[in-house]
Amino acid sequence: MCTDRSPFERAIPEALLVFVRRRPETNSAGAWSPGPPMTPKAIERRLARADSEEQIAQEKFDAVIVNDDIERAIAELAAIVESRRNGAH
Repeated sequence: MCTDRSPFERAIPEALLVFVRRRPETNSAGAWSPGPPMTPKAIERRLARADSEEQIAQEKFDAVIVNDDIERAIAELAAIVESRRNGAH
């Protein structure tokens, strides 16, 4: 994890930061659903923001989980939490 700590990390230094990454197929504008309709410009802005968020996640979070299979993602999160509880960092 990056040594430049956020206000959240300074307030709760023992926090485990886990980023849940979007499914790979949501890298294109046609993959956004369900939800309210989005304009092409809004989708473009959201994808750009998501790319930026993922870069930050790689630098500042303890773990990154891909949200492509809910059962696997839950199991991965549980394993990460259990590992932290057992003292692994």
